[in-house]
Order: sequence, then structure tokens, then C-alpha cells
Amino acid sequence: STYNGFGSGDDIAICITNDNNGVYVGGRSTNASGNFDFKTVKYNTNGVQQWVNTYNGSANSDDRIRSIAVSTNNRVFVTGYSTSTNGLRDITTIRINANNGGTAWIKNINGSSNSADEGNVILLQNNDPIIAGSIINNSANKNYYVAKLNGNSGNIVWSNTYDAYGFDNQATALTTDASGNCVVTGLANNGSTYEYHTLLFNSSGIQQWVNKYPATLITPIVTPKITVDNIANHFYVCGETNYGVPNTDAVLYQLTPGG
Repeated sequence: STYNGFGSGDDIAICITNDNNGVYVGGRSTNASGNFDFKTVKYNTNGVQQWVNTYNGSANSDDRIRSIAVSTNNRVFVTGYSTSTNGLRDITTIRINANNGGTAWIKNINGSSNSADEGNVILLQNNDPIIAGSIINNSANKNYYVAKLNGNSGNIVWSNTYDAYGFDNQATALTTDASGNCVVTGLANNGSTYEYHTLLFNSSGIQQWVNKYPATLITPIVTPKITVDNIANHFYVCGETNYGVPNTDAVLYQLTPGG
């Protein structure tokens, strides 16, 4: 199945998920102004398109979905960023009705610097979305941002930020363990190279520990990913590493429940 948006503009699928009723694809699609909009499309189990949900931010400019999730109570959630009227980015999360594609709520999160904020990943915990990405607060550099939203209203249940060294940081992947903790990993710039920093937040959103892996990356090609063993509560991070050789190597490492 293919999807062709406005005219001959680019339409790009970024993320995918499914439930017993179908497959949900999130991405971006060119609008009549030549800019990208959020685009979420549902297909049934035979690949037939069921509905399309479109979101165009307030600036009618570049808006991009980065991640998608579907709940057990017929709700689809997408997150990414949209361009606000000041021409800069806000973290944007949308709840969509999985049955008909209608928009239930839209949550825009703007850092105190009113600058470039982005959502990178979303997952669900008891049908409530947890999002992670980057936000700029009272400085010129990006900080990790992680927040749990109320699935019914879109209101923030808790949120937290992390700034490693005063340079750019961004959370790129997250998971939850059997105890309800949220664990995020991402990139942290130490002033010369990028490291992988993994943090655990408890069920109230309070940071418990941080693990720092010296990936020694000058220009990261990929972003780190994370998963969890929900029996032993060990965490696994993968990505790339560079120890002074011209090329990077793939890296996988395991973290204990205590980081």
C-alpha cells in the first residue's frame, strides 16, 4: 500500500505500530504550501487504508512525526515537533481515535527559552504516553526532556530535564521496567565528543541514577537505542562507538538495575 499526499510532494513514513485492528504509520507529508505536516495513516489487516489524520502547526511550516504508539483502549499517540508562530519548534504530541482517525487532543510543549524543542520517542505505560526528546530552558543548549502525559487529557503528569555538561544533549530512546520506572538514553556532548548517557526516573519522574558511556563520537551517525529485560530488570543499550580509529564500531552493553 502506498500513500500519496498533495500533488507530487514528498511523503515519508517514519514510524509504525499495530494492534489487532490494523497497522498505523506515522510520518510527514508535503502540503499545498510546500511544507511538511504530521501525517498518520491507518491500514486494516489487508493493507487497505482506513483513515488519514493530518496536523499542520500554527506557523504552517515544517512539522514532523518522530514516533508512534497505540494503546489497548483504541488510542493512537504520535510525537515529534511542530513549528510555532515564532518560527521555532515545539514538542508536539497528539492523541488520535484509532477507530475513525479523529483528533482527541494536541499537546504542545515549549521550553522557557522559546526555542527549538523536539520530541523523539513515545511509549505507553498503562495507556498513558511517556515522551522523550530535547528542550531548551534558560540557555542556548539542548537538555534531555522526558514527560509522562495523562492519556485522557494530555496534561503533564510529571516532567524532568537533564543537562550533562552545559552543551547539547538529547534523549533518543526510552523504555519502562516492571517496577514502573522510566529509563531513557541519548546523546550528551562533553565539549569535544558525544557520550551515551542513560538515566532512570522513578514512577514519580524523579531521577535515580545516570550511567555515562564514553562513546567518543565526533559526529554521531545513529542515536542510541534501549530495551529492558522485565524479569531481571537489566537494560541494554546499543549504538556506535569510536576509540580513535577512522571508523566506528557497533556497540552493545548491559546495565544493572542500579545503573
